[in-house]
Amino acid sequence: MRGDADRKRLEYVLDRWSASVRVRKLCAGTLIVEAGPDTMLRFVDDLLSRFDRGAISIWSLTEPDFTLNPLTLERRFRVPEEFRDVWGVVNFVMSKFRGALVSESLTGASRVYRVRSKYGVATVRFDLTEAGGRRTLTLRVEGFGKAVPHVFNRLVREISYIEGGGEA
Repeated sequence: MRGDADRKRLEYVLDRWSASVRVRKLCAGTLIVEAGPDTMLRFVDDLLSRFDRGAISIWSLTEPDFTLNPLTLERRFRVPEEFRDVWGVVNFVMSKFRGALVSESLTGASRVYRVRSKYGVATVRFDLTEAGGRRTLTLRVEGFGKAVPHVFNRLVREISYIEGGGEA
């Protein structure tokens, strides 16, 4: 856009289409416009009728054709303590990690936390189960990048002392 008149003309077009298209301004002169194919064709036609073709670049952005699956690390601990005692340890450890409780099961047998580290964000899930007289605490850390092994290894070190009788 060259001047005030072009800026006002663009704002007029965007205001007219505000009910039909979604517009995000990235920086000076760069917009992301989202709409269905038919609406987008009419919008671009209107836009090009008001500006020189050389003043406007149109690009199509699509979702990538690959999917990224999160990394999940899991460890089970055999715990001799009662459930409330184990949850006490989990609460203490998660407070050290500044973990935010995201959800808790109605039965109180599982909790999900969000932990931020210098490597990123990870989701931490604890599940307590009892079968055949054996209590097991399952730790599952999920996310992307270096945050997962970093958080997982630190949590294993912190929680392993409550384990009784080796890994479940």
